[in-house]
Amino acid sequence: MAASHTGQYVVFCMSVASGQGGIVAVWNARRRRWEHVSEANYVACAMLISDTPAILSLHYIACWGVPGHHSLCMTPLNRTLNGSAEISLPVRASYSKKGFDPKRANIKQAAYGDYSENNHGPLGIFLLEDDRTILAHDCGNFYQASIDEVRKILESVTQLAEQGAAANAGKARD
Repeated sequence: MAASHTGQYVVFCMSVASGQGGIVAVWNARRRRWEHVSEANYVACAMLISDTPAILSLHYIACWGVPGHHSLCMTPLNRTLNGSAEISLPVRASYSKKGFDPKRANIKQAAYGDYSENNHGPLGIFLLEDDRTILAHDCGNFYQASIDEVRKILESVTQLAEQGAAANAGKARD
């Protein structure tokens, strides 16, 4: 299990069976209620992105017959409480193999995984003070993405949902 917080929200990610099952959940501390619970397999850590209705998560996918690999994902904060709904989408990120020292980066927000530090640096997701750059790091695997990429994915998901709702409304009238 790992947790992070943004304002009144606490983001939890939990996994079982070596990550083969897992969830990401958002607790609203001010309202004292769950705001979101959805499936997030192989999740290592997650954070709610300020000013964007999205959860960003780092996954390490390692199962029999599949080479282990990382995935940076975005989950729309759509306030679902369906823990069996897998709604995470991959975020394109550049990859490099280097260590990461958070003390040398201008970090605005961070979410750490189940260990905070090893010889290669911390496991986590980091939003830099420029409010645009997202970094993710695990054991020397380093990923960099843009908040613009997350917003673009979120917009496309929202458009698809609106199109589906409009189609369903049309069927209901017929």
